Amino acid sequence: MHLRLPLLLLASSTLLAACTESPNPMRKRYGDPVAVDLGGLSFEVQMAMRPDVLYGAGIHGLYQIDRHSGAVLPLLIADNTYSIADITADDANVYAVLQRDGTEIVRIPKGGGAPVTLLRDPSLFVDQLVAHDGVVYVLASQELGTPPETTWRAVVVAVPAAGGEAAVISEGPTGQITATATDADGLMLGRLDGLVRLPFAGGPPVPVHAVDGYYVADVEADATGATWTMRPNGVLPSDPSELYALPAGTAAPVHLASVGALQRFATNQLGFYWVDYDHRAIRAIARDDLAGDPFALIDTGDAPMDVVADDHGLAYATNDDDGDLGDLVLHLLPLAD
Repeated sequence: MHLRLPLLLLASSTLLAACTESPNPMRKRYGDPVAVDLGGLSFEVQMAMRPDVLYGAGIHGLYQIDRHSGAVLPLLIADNTYSIADITADDANVYAVLQRDGTEIVRIPKGGGAPVTLLRDPSLFVDQLVAHDGVVYVLASQELGTPPETTWRAVVVAVPAAGGEAAVISEGPTGQITATATDADGLMLGRLDGLVRLPFAGGPPVPVHAVDGYYVADVEADATGATWTMRPNGVLPSDPSELYALPAGTAAPVHLASVGALQRFATNQLGFYWVDYDHRAIRAIARDDLAGDPFALIDTGDAPMDVVADDHGLAYATNDDDGDLGDLVLHLLPLAD
């Protein structure tokens, strides 16, 4: 049985005015935002989007939200023995990283069910994971040896989603691999020396993009192409990142904008979106006007923390920024019919 939690329409006059009067070219393509308060999600929110559901997780809980009805289903509530560090999803399951004396990766069926452990490794500390075609790819730091001879390496581990033996498919010095994503052809690896693709068919990494003095901070890929952020080496955490895209069917990367230090971004068939923490907005560039100026798709009111998108709409998370780290709200922004 689905547990229905309060759905709060964002009714402040300031926000509604921003939604209806904004001159940006994409706002009319989206409906009104609906806020889903899950009751105390932590500051470190994680979101994973599928066509009909949105998964949202904090360190203490994982929830499934129906994007049509707003019904909320708790999938996993953490006890005091572990925390939830990251999630990803495919059409059948959501996958969660549990930090419990190292790393445990579990599979939970869409609609709920008992978690199934796919990998347990006390030497791994996961940074990111992504699901693709029956495989969960895990970017992690791995501890090797025992003190005082301990060393570390960055690894990408392929974990069969149906269960089975995991395999290390890429490795390097600690911090060398910074982000992962997948497209139809291979595993995209963001590294200190640029963006590369590791072909599924085998063979050496294929360079995609590099800028002297910059490293890849994050990368995403889907049917629309690849998007990533580059950060200059040795900068302050508050300094901006540069957002690049390689739209599907093109050969040369496009510089889109300088974005905030949070680096949270998303893409769909309409455009590119990112968190503008300082100005309390989700900013965007239209896909059919890549040379245009960025604009505020929506004013968020509270501090935006993350954004995800697909062909059916987008979702974003906000925090009221009062310092208690327990007031995260997820917002569904569907594409208008």
